Amino acid sequence: MQERNNHTNPAWVVKTVKPHDDFTLELLFNDNSRRIFDVSEYIKARPAMSALRDKSLFMRAHVVGPTVAWNDDLDISPEYLYAQSCMV
Repeated sequence: MQERNNHTNPAWVVKTVKPHDDFTLELLFNDNSRRIFDVSEYIKARPAMSALRDKSLFMRAHVVGPTVAWNDDLDISPEYLYAQSCMV
């Protein structure tokens, strides 16, 4: 799990991410809310993200700036992650 600590950012800034084998992300946001985001549904709706079906790539999720990324081409906006995730 990678952590970022910057308390001057909006609530939707991702502080930590932990990928799970079931293609969900456990996220801690700047407002200290812990949420789960189902990436499998996101992939189904967005063919450009199909590379994330590769579990070895998916498990490399990490915090970059305010959001989650896998490489230079694959990331999800932090506002979307916040709005579409479920509280734990």
